[in-house]
Amino acid sequence: MSENRSPLGEFEIRGEWWLPESPTNRVAGVLRYKAGDWVKLEVDKPVRDPWVDTEPGIQTFSFAQRPFDILLGTTTDGTPCTLFEGIEFAGTRVFARCLLVGGHFEHPADVQIQSAEVHLTHLEEWSEHSPFPFIFIPPVGEEGSYRVDIAYQRKQLLGFELPSRACRIEVWSGTVPHTDVYNALTVRHEVLLSVDSKNPQSLTWYRNFFRDCTRLFSFFAGSRVVRTKTTCALATMDENPDLPRGVELYDQRLSPATEAERHPVTMPLPFTLVAPVAQQVFDKWFAVAEELAPVYQLLTEVLPPRDLGLEAMFLRLAQALEVFFRRSIKETYVEPEEYGLYYQTMVERLPEKMPEALKDRLRNHLRYGNEFSLYSVVNRLIKSLDEPARYMLGVENRSEFARLVANTRNSLIHNIRPDGPFASTAREFVDVNRRLRALLYAVVAQFLGFSSPAVVRCIENTRRSP
Repeated sequence: MSENRSPLGEFEIRGEWWLPESPTNRVAGVLRYKAGDWVKLEVDKPVRDPWVDTEPGIQTFSFAQRPFDILLGTTTDGTPCTLFEGIEFAGTRVFARCLLVGGHFEHPADVQIQSAEVHLTHLEEWSEHSPFPFIFIPPVGEEGSYRVDIAYQRKQLLGFELPSRACRIEVWSGTVPHTDVYNALTVRHEVLLSVDSKNPQSLTWYRNFFRDCTRLFSFFAGSRVVRTKTTCALATMDENPDLPRGVELYDQRLSPATEAERHPVTMPLPFTLVAPVAQQVFDKWFAVAEELAPVYQLLTEVLPPRDLGLEAMFLRLAQALEVFFRRSIKETYVEPEEYGLYYQTMVERLPEKMPEALKDRLRNHLRYGNEFSLYSVVNRLIKSLDEPARYMLGVENRSEFARLVANTRNSLIHNIRPDGPFASTAREFVDVNRRLRALLYAVVAQFLGFSSPAVVRCIENTRRSP
């Protein structure tokens, strides 16, 4: 990766750009990349003919938005680039979802990735490993060379197969030397993740894998994790030897955290808790990633750095617990077949004079009437934990806490004052949110296969987080 380009920063690329089907129509332009935003390109003139055939024999000059799959480019220093999944605005402005630097690909199917190396924020702290066993301070007033012993240069921390994704995943810790000036050497610690698919996979497959992977490590770290560097190794294609062997991927849709928004002091699930069950946990996470995607997304949204208010955080946590229960545990009041008979009976007995809009509202409400309420969901999830975990959660009476959660959501959604207790002050919301977040962590960790002692540690660590 160029020293001037970072997926978490901003950079510009000047060059020529064209569509694969129009290689002779090359236009000058400037590409601007900024983490947390689209990849944006401004060109001197339209990359495609603005005259559009609207009717037989009739052409119309149009700057309407037009999508494209691929746009090729070459920088001023000769580096090939490819933009993917973009939209052309007003002829001279292009927004794209991702950028590959290092190769040209005329069709999406040409991008067949065999493996990738990914650098993520917080992995060095999460790994609890370091090649530097001490802080080196050179002697004062002495000149000459110094001997510094480093525990290791490269060490594999984890490595196993993921049957759910037909790939192998490894986590490595190592040192990266960097010379700044004459007679000065900087050596830093880096932890990277590598994935090698059994068969070559598309760019979409790998981007989905990266998304699920960052969510998993966000769950471990208790803070939003983002990619800082992504290098993809392409599969050898004998039928097209001109394709590149490796490319850099830039598609960071999240802004980096500031120094004040770093991970909490205590991570919920550090390396020592993950390592004994790593293969089981990783494989389960990826196996259900599609089904539990809303839970993963909601969980990520309540992790720092965040700009959510206390009420918004509460609503996301409550929704995440409901979705997790309904998609993973899937319990209902009665069997679906039995409820189907009750549903049909209730719908048939709606008064004929009732307004049709109200009938539709009640039919829709009754359709999901067999699912447990939020009160029952919270109550049952707490009950599913072992006694030490329930004790660490800090909930003395699970029914009272479940009622508090249900009443609080009703007060926020329906703008009513419930008969029972509910959170209304900032202090009350902070308290209920911490316990809901700890409960969400506990049930997900238990679902993934963490041991009971590990779940207890997870709850303890989570409740320490702000």
